[in-house]
Amino acid sequence: MLAPVKNETESPDAANIDFCKTRAMTVATGVGLLGGLIGQGGSFILIPLMTSYVKIPTRIAIGSNPAIVFLSSLSAFIGKATTGQIEWLLAIPIALTVLPTAAVGGYVTRRVPVQWLRKLLAVLIGLAAVRIWSLLLF
Repeated sequence: MLAPVKNETESPDAANIDFCKTRAMTVATGVGLLGGLIGQGGSFILIPLMTSYVKIPTRIAIGSNPAIVFLSSLSAFIGKATTGQIEWLLAIPIALTVLPTAAVGGYVTRRVPVQWLRKLLAVLIGLAAVRIWSLLLF
C-alpha cells in the first residue's frame, strides 16, 4: 500500500479498467471464506489485494469496496443471525453510529489525494495487525 503505483490517476475511468478476472475471483473466494469464518467483511484484506494483486486503481477499489463488502457481509450476517451468534444489544448502537459516519467518510475520501488514501489505509492495517498480535502474544 505504501509503494508508489505507476500511472495511477486521481480520477480513473472505470469503463476502461482492464484486470485479470481469474485473480479477482481468487481474491473474492478468499475474502468470502474469511467473511463467513470470522465475520469480517473484508475491507482490510480486500482493498490491498484489489490494488496490488488484481491491479484495480485505488479510487475504484475504495469506491467499489462498500458494495462488495455489503453483499459479502449480508451473507455472513444471515449465517450468523440464523445461528444465534449476534448480540443485538451491542450490535444495534454500533450500527446506528457507523451508518452516518460512513457517509461522512465517503464525502471526505473524494477530496483526499489517492496517495494519502493509500498511506492512511496502510497505517490502519498496520495498527490493526499490531493490536491483534499484541492480544495474541500478551
